[in-house]
Amino acid sequence: MSTRVMVRVKDGRSLLGGLSLIVAGIVLSAMSYLYFEQAYTGSGILRARWLWEIILNLQIFCLATMWFCYLERINGPDPIVAVQMRMRLALSLFAVLVPTWIALLSAYLGWFYVLPGKNTIDALLGTMVVFWTFASLMPRLWKRRRGADDKRVRLILRRKFHIAWSLPLIGAGAVIIIDLIRRENTSYLWLPFLLYTQAAVPYIRSGLVTVSAEEEYSTEND
Repeated sequence: MSTRVMVRVKDGRSLLGGLSLIVAGIVLSAMSYLYFEQAYTGSGILRARWLWEIILNLQIFCLATMWFCYLERINGPDPIVAVQMRMRLALSLFAVLVPTWIALLSAYLGWFYVLPGKNTIDALLGTMVVFWTFASLMPRLWKRRRGADDKRVRLILRRKFHIAWSLPLIGAGAVIIIDLIRRENTSYLWLPFLLYTQAAVPYIRSGLVTVSAEEEYSTEND
């Protein structure tokens, strides 16, 4: 007899952190679309006030939700964990504000009037991937170096590969391969969203828990 499995919210703050990253990825993909879509390339939409007001409001949302996600964690009783959480908060805040950094860089270099070349976009995308990898590994490696629970940290570093939780990364690889075969630019539109969604997976996994129907019934009647 099969047991019905249900999904419950265990940590709403963690889910908000994941949502913040997904929204930032959507914004970056939209910015890539405006760059590559022929109907908009070189037009005034990139200088439109309404566009940047929307992006600014979304960035404020990302900043607030990511801060709220870590608000309690950065002041925890374990000093090693607290410092690790502060490090993750700083890296996460920088990550969700990438659209703002790109806007400031564009204003400084005049990219709103003369769009940068494709090589520049490649460099920005490569930098984003390097930072994403660094942000994922650095807090864990630092915690291990500080002598935290070595067994637990080793389990985190050797976490098993789960296809369901790695679909965004698999999708990113598939898009890149298809682009190389077809010689298209689709990956520039999808990679920011897919990579940021993959970065949000640990937050989602931390925020949700699966329970059986029997456990759910027992919890409600305690």
